[in-house]
Amino acid sequence: MPINQFLPFATAGGAPVLNNAAYAGITPAIGFPAGILAKESLNKVLRQSSVMSSMIGSFILGRNLDALDDGNLAVLLANFKTALRTQALTDPAWPMTAAANGSITFPGGVILKWGTTPFYPLDTADNVYTFPTAFPTNCWVVVATSSTNNSVGDPGERYSVGIHTKSAASFLVNNDTTGATFDFFAVGN
Repeated sequence: MPINQFLPFATAGGAPVLNNAAYAGITPAIGFPAGILAKESLNKVLRQSSVMSSMIGSFILGRNLDALDDGNLAVLLANFKTALRTQALTDPAWPMTAAANGSITFPGGVILKWGTTPFYPLDTADNVYTFPTAFPTNCWVVVATSSTNNSVGDPGERYSVGIHTKSAASFLVNNDTTGATFDFFAVGN
């Protein structure tokens, strides 16, 4: 069973700790002046750093990973990164469709969509690609590149991709080949 060995310090009621106003008054960026250090000052510093490390340890533990105080920074960092990735994939605050055509919504409302268009023949006009789910407000940018070789001619041929008018629901794409599919990223809100 995973454990968190990063424990908060001086959090009990009545613990001898400087209040926030007194702590801010000693200019923490400079540190403590020379002389004898009062236990309330030391406890404040220890409490602040231990509470943050305990919170991070609890986050790691909440993803079923160990947060061990054994000096192994590489393992602790790896577990923290794994916990962050797990959070991003499972937290309802970060909705994600993990598929070939998918999207993720970041806190604050920025949305990243990705996917592959259907096969489009040689253009005589723009081809409309409709997002499986429209952006709620705007599509700011679409970037695309060809993802297949054409079926005729040089299999190593490169394609010119044109992205034209874009909206929250779709974008227009054209190409200068006998036909292609396109991989894309789109960003909006």
